[in-house]
Amino acid sequence: SSSSSSSSSSSSSSSSSSSSSSSSSSSSISSSSSSSSSSSSSSSHSSRSSSSSSSSSSSSSHSSSSSSSFSFWNPWFTTKTLAQNSPMVSVQNLLTLSLAANGPMVDAVPSLSEIRIGGLQGVELGVTGSTIALEDSGLQSIGDGLFCIDGTATQRFNALWNSSIGEIIFQLCTGTKLEPDTVYSISMLVNNPSASRAAPSLSITALAQGGIVLLDWVPLTKPSMTPSSAAFVSLGFADPFFVVNTGF
Repeated sequence: SSSSSSSSSSSSSSSSSSSSSSSSSSSSISSSSSSSSSSSSSSSHSSRSSSSSSSSSSSSSHSSSSSSSFSFWNPWFTTKTLAQNSPMVSVQNLLTLSLAANGPMVDAVPSLSEIRIGGLQGVELGVTGSTIALEDSGLQSIGDGLFCIDGTATQRFNALWNSSIGEIIFQLCTGTKLEPDTVYSISMLVNNPSASRAAPSLSITALAQGGIVLLDWVPLTKPSMTPSSAAFVSLGFADPFFVVNTGF
């Protein structure tokens, strides 16, 4: 009877030990699961923080790049075309310069003071002396009244012709300026040479007081470079100083 009681007590103790072990094991699993969940959450949060930081850095970089790309605005002629109305030899020929400038060219300091057309070396204009009279082009935005020789009003409606270097020089009258994004038409009457010739490649430049270059030499646009259904334009007859012989 005492032996049986001892056996029962031993069994109960064994069962209690097993239960304690099971509880300990369960506690260990729970702790491990909690630790794993915490680690995963921490890792996920760290990943999100890293991604957010990367996105912020990228946005900052783009903003900085975007800002730096608009730090400067170069002067430019948005329209710069020279056309003629007659390609025949030995006749009067009306040349029309169409110009439009962006804001900074005409509003900035130093401001636009002089426009030059170059590439006319060896071209006969048939004008007397060094002055070219500017004509009324009959177009909407007339620009001929904006130009004077040496800036004086007594020399208004005139441009300079420098035959030695092949340049036509337009000087703005004192107190006048070209408004931005407005197309101005400036016309001048010349006499075509007595022999046929191909159209030369002409360029334009813009200067401020003291000869400061606002826009370095860039090619003028020929009318034939712009798509047109008019044969006179598409065949190049409107291109300045393209001169042909008369006859059929």
